[in-house]
Amino acid sequence: MNSDQQFNQYLKKTTKEAGFVFITRVFAYLVGLGTSIVYARILGADLYGVFQLALTVISSLMIFTIFGMSSGLVRFIPIYESSEDKEKLKGTINFSILLGILTSIFLGFLLFLFRDTIAFKLFKEPRLATILPVFSIILIFYTVIMLFGGIIQANKKYSVFVLYKEIVERLSAVLIFLVFVFILSNKLFAITWAKFLAAIIVLILTGKWILKQYPILFKKPILPRINRREFIVYSSNLMFISFTYFLMGQVNRLIVGAYASSKEVAYYSVGMVISGFVIFILTSFNSIFAPIISELYHKKEYETLRRMYSTLTRLIWVFTLPIFLWIVVFSRRILLFYGHEFTQAEWVLIFLAMGQFVNAAVGPNGLMLSMSGHQKWEMFNGIAVATLNVVLNILLVPRYGATGSAIAGSAALTLVNIIKSIEVWVVMGMIPYNLKFIKPIISGITGFVVLYILRHLFTPGFVYTLFAFAIGVIVILGVSFLLGLEEEDKMLLRTIRRKIWKA
Repeated sequence: MNSDQQFNQYLKKTTKEAGFVFITRVFAYLVGLGTSIVYARILGADLYGVFQLALTVISSLMIFTIFGMSSGLVRFIPIYESSEDKEKLKGTINFSILLGILTSIFLGFLLFLFRDTIAFKLFKEPRLATILPVFSIILIFYTVIMLFGGIIQANKKYSVFVLYKEIVERLSAVLIFLVFVFILSNKLFAITWAKFLAAIIVLILTGKWILKQYPILFKKPILPRINRREFIVYSSNLMFISFTYFLMGQVNRLIVGAYASSKEVAYYSVGMVISGFVIFILTSFNSIFAPIISELYHKKEYETLRRMYSTLTRLIWVFTLPIFLWIVVFSRRILLFYGHEFTQAEWVLIFLAMGQFVNAAVGPNGLMLSMSGHQKWEMFNGIAVATLNVVLNILLVPRYGATGSAIAGSAALTLVNIIKSIEVWVVMGMIPYNLKFIKPIISGITGFVVLYILRHLFTPGFVYTLFAFAIGVIVILGVSFLLGLEEEDKMLLRTIRRKIWKA
């Protein structure tokens, strides 16, 4: 097989799988976006901020309760299944679940015990103390659910977990919330108990799936001998990387909560939800491209890897531009979906979207390092960006609130992505950019002009705002088509069209 045939084979495989992941996650994202709008409109910015602060607290603790074991399960389960070592398979699964339950019970108890200190002294938000006891139990549920997710992902059924965790949980939570709003006089209690019951539903569904897949889990011995040290060491390394991501994401909300108000937490949370759509294309490709990088680099197929890196980065550009430009140009009108008071988050959303676009525009540079045996570079990058993010947050949030946090996070993200791209160039001798990028740049400029004109032509409204997005997509992709599509662009379009048709 020559290099062109090999390149086409890998590209076809990547676009096919990425198209499926993208469509699944887009649906989950839309469900999440819709439910967040419902919560924000009923609760208002103040109560929604308190709720988000409680969620962020348990999300922070989950780094330590999960301990990187969900990723450890993704690695070790396929190994033990391929070698048909049922004892190690059962032992690893049961050990991780038991350890997760014990650590989550311990940290949940501490959360319950120090709820007043966290609420009154750290965040100066008394209402937080009333719901943290319930969230201390939700912490246990979520820990087990995420470990179950690692088992499901190890079985290459990630879409099942997305269905349960990101779609079923969100839909059931919002439905229960709407019922509880009429039953309970306290809206904050209504959303808290809705999350509690929704977590139980997902726990039952994922647990049933795993027991059906692994009926041996409750057969004696429950905890057979395994190499626990190997599993813990591997998982702890991934926990450290997860901690750096925490310092880049969740910690921003905690700092905003500590230095500003619950409303500012709500503004930042809404900005994060909406701006997350900017990196959907990137994450869809990354989930498939990671093992391909490892395979090509191990085989020393450097030219094919270089072409894949460049092509996917450009494709990410092309399909991310309509989303990014629409969010920036129509930011205020998008925020109106949540209610008029959330328009205060306009610049929060714009800065967060800018940081995420840079994250997408540089392509899978982090994966290029970590999947080619240069993971230490990626670890140092994570430490650097997390430290810079925290320092900038502490400097900017007291003065500028959520907007300062968005500036800090985007600045740190932009700087580290530039550094990572330079590292890929220096260490691997690969750079993704070439003259083919001129076409998406021209398409993006044209799309921005059209969207800017439409903002002044259209009156504010849900339908008009979504219609503007559709026009932006058509214009940017249409200009790209007129300038001449590359063969790989056509391949991706054909793949997505087939997936949508099948769906």
